[in-house]
Amino acid sequence: LTTSAVQVLGEAKVTGSTNFDDPDANSSISLNGTSISVLKGDTVDDLMGRINSADLGITASKAGTKLVLASASKIAIDGSAAGLTAAGLEKGTTQVATGNAEGLFTTAAAAAADYKISFNGKEISVATGDTRQNIVDKINASGSGVTASLADAAGAKIKLASANEISITGEAAALTAFGAGDTGGAVKVKAAPVTTQFDGKTAKEASIRLNGEEMTIAAGSKIEDVAASINQNSDATKVTAEVKNGRLQLSSTDGAAIKLEDATAGSLAQLGLKAGTTEAKLLDEDTSISLNGTEIKLAKGADMDSIVTSINSASTGVTASKDPVDGSLTLFSDKSFSVADGKDGTGLEALGLTEGTTEASTEVKSISELDITSAAGAQEALQALDGALQQVDSMRAELGAVQNRFDSTISNLQNISENASAARGRITDTDYAAESANLAKNQIMQQAGTAMLAQANQLPQAVLSLLQ
Repeated sequence: LTTSAVQVLGEAKVTGSTNFDDPDANSSISLNGTSISVLKGDTVDDLMGRINSADLGITASKAGTKLVLASASKIAIDGSAAGLTAAGLEKGTTQVATGNAEGLFTTAAAAAADYKISFNGKEISVATGDTRQNIVDKINASGSGVTASLADAAGAKIKLASANEISITGEAAALTAFGAGDTGGAVKVKAAPVTTQFDGKTAKEASIRLNGEEMTIAAGSKIEDVAASINQNSDATKVTAEVKNGRLQLSSTDGAAIKLEDATAGSLAQLGLKAGTTEAKLLDEDTSISLNGTEIKLAKGADMDSIVTSINSASTGVTASKDPVDGSLTLFSDKSFSVADGKDGTGLEALGLTEGTTEASTEVKSISELDITSAAGAQEALQALDGALQQVDSMRAELGAVQNRFDSTISNLQNISENASAARGRITDTDYAAESANLAKNQIMQQAGTAMLAQANQLPQAVLSLLQ
């Protein structure tokens, strides 16, 4: 990506004229009268760390290998030639920039190709055929704090203006298409100062956008008048204003983020405000809420992400999410749930919630109808998936019970079969040991009988022999 040149109001900024050159000997530089060592073998990171730890009110960073210094006050640079050469710096004093940042850019009457380009970090998409007015509208709707307009009656150039800064980034082709390629996207700082603190009355008419709603503050309005004007539009903006210690404080009525934009360049600066989106926070004190009877404690200064984490960490049966568009809090549950103040009695007001019980509703949707592009749609999808998983678990439990009954019946039948086989075996099988014993006994008795019969047959022969 290529980054355009940037001028920052309320800041002195110095970028090294050359890349950091590894020093071959010890030396030093001086920043606002304080000596900073530049040691042999130092890298740009070593020098950055030494400057940042010196607590000079100067922040050191790098662009590639060039040293970059920034401060809310002037930056006076001095030191030895060797130290300045190594750091890529030059002697001199850089003052704080003041005034509106402005730039003129020549773009084609209609974009020749699609491209993406960012203003103060807010990316816009330019489509083929987009006119200059289309591009102006997209920049003004991006929330970058940059106000775009057609520079002349012919509308041949786009004028960018901001009371704070203008940073233009994108691919080289995108910068060229926008007209920032030749100039590097450089912006000019006017010499006229701009008031960044509310000094009691607006010097001129101011026009701002609060959560997308445009408001006009008349010239000469006091801070109380500004607060009253904001409060008159609170139904549309969901934002209220009050004056605290002479400063304007804005609060979200529904816990959503607050988005501020300049409709006319420099308007927010007149009111002591800055362009951008501010996430809702618990400002005054620790508080708590009760979900389904369970108290959830919320710490002072907690942002919406912390609040969502606290709710989701508690076992309440309620799921919290942050809307990605406006940062508001949304609660979900697949059953009815109750919301009430905790012991502190201030949690519901702080979060923009109402005490009561929310009844669960049943809505049958097919998978093709689910939409996960929003927090509510994603929760519906999760609930549908949870329901499907529960149904699958129930069917698995039923099938498991049937399978267990089959296993028990099979085991019982196997036992009956084994017992029947054993009984049949005892009835039909030969006892070889007993039968062998009987055979041996019978053979002995037979042999004994034969022997006795033989002796009996011999007795008459013996008697006859005596008679002879």
